[in-house]
Amino acid sequence: MDLHPGPEKGRVPAVPLAELEPIRRALQKNEDWYQDLVEHSQDLLCIHDLEGRLLSVNPTPARVLGYSVEELLQIPMREIVAPEFRPQFDAYLGQMASAGESRGLMAVVTRSGERRIWEYHNTLRTEGVASPIVRGMAHDVTEQKRAEKLLREASEAMLQDIRSEERLEERLREYERVVEGLEEMIVAVDRDYRYVIANRSFLNHRGMVKEQVLGRRVDEVVYDEAFQSVVKPKLDECFQGKAVEYEMKYTYPKLGERDLLISYFPIEGPTGVDRIACILRDITERKRAEEELRDAKEFSENLIQTANVIILSLDMGGNVTLFNQAAEEITGYTFAELKGKNWSILVSRDRFPHVWEEFDRLVAGTASQTFENPILTKTGEERYIAWRNNQVKVNGTVVATISFGNDITERKQAEQALHQNM
Repeated sequence: MDLHPGPEKGRVPAVPLAELEPIRRALQKNEDWYQDLVEHSQDLLCIHDLEGRLLSVNPTPARVLGYSVEELLQIPMREIVAPEFRPQFDAYLGQMASAGESRGLMAVVTRSGERRIWEYHNTLRTEGVASPIVRGMAHDVTEQKRAEKLLREASEAMLQDIRSEERLEERLREYERVVEGLEEMIVAVDRDYRYVIANRSFLNHRGMVKEQVLGRRVDEVVYDEAFQSVVKPKLDECFQGKAVEYEMKYTYPKLGERDLLISYFPIEGPTGVDRIACILRDITERKRAEEELRDAKEFSENLIQTANVIILSLDMGGNVTLFNQAAEEITGYTFAELKGKNWSILVSRDRFPHVWEEFDRLVAGTASQTFENPILTKTGEERYIAWRNNQVKVNGTVVATISFGNDITERKQAEQALHQNM
């Protein structure tokens, strides 16, 4: 019986449960691909809350810190931070809560006591979650910072020994030996834009030997257009005594187009800055991973929003964290109205206790995949929904549920009318 007839235009046509399966498989395939990308990323990828508790983390940072993923998730983030910087951690959490974004450097301590430096860029997520979470991405820059320290030390040593040009050159050679085996591409150029140092990584990227680089001008090695439009202005800025960092794309003869993160550091001589130390990091794979992560997220969101069925996600307490457009049209509620609210608004615990018993079984992993139950729309109309339910797991732990719902109200009413006429 139709207790509260609603406008027909607000209803989404019924979709057979069989048609839900391609959507479910596509989401599962995308989720598996996304999980594989995260698991094999060489950067730190994590999720934490505003209390500083890790909720999810990929294996790489756990391995670097000397823990398993399971162990790391049990350790408060504050305890991973180097002791002298722990008072600043509360300020970081405050900035995330107020500004929604934070970037900088973080000193952490491994299980063995080694100190590592991570460069992070974290953002706050409030949409689609019951409570705010922080999405963290960081890169281990320990070796880069050590190289920068060596640069500063070399600069100070050069200034102290400037009376002897031979000593200065020896310092350069010493620095050259230090940076020779580093993964980053490292060069030094003088006031005439000529290379005086080029390490193995830089030469390998260009497919050159030292004799083809040392003593030559940058514009003789780098494409002239790139030198004039980008590189030279940045070098000139550094010759003014400023440390410079920027990103650019560069096409190598054999490697093709690569994304580079480039840092310049001024080296003082007797009359001012007379050399620049340059550190070039190939961040192509990191850029691609970031783009693939964005594409995966956009694909999932588009699939969810354009699906012709209800897609609903509840946290462990039964609170709404995902509610798509079809769900809004069928129930009359918007996601903004229900976000973080309990699903009992539409399915009363007192009136429909069997539904919540099924939810408990779903969380425990003992529920059937399909289930039917009524819901109450915003206008008070009772609609029957056929559900296909699944758990959502992070690192093997159930953290939420996701359900695909098909409105079968008209079918139920037809069955009831048929039964009454028999």
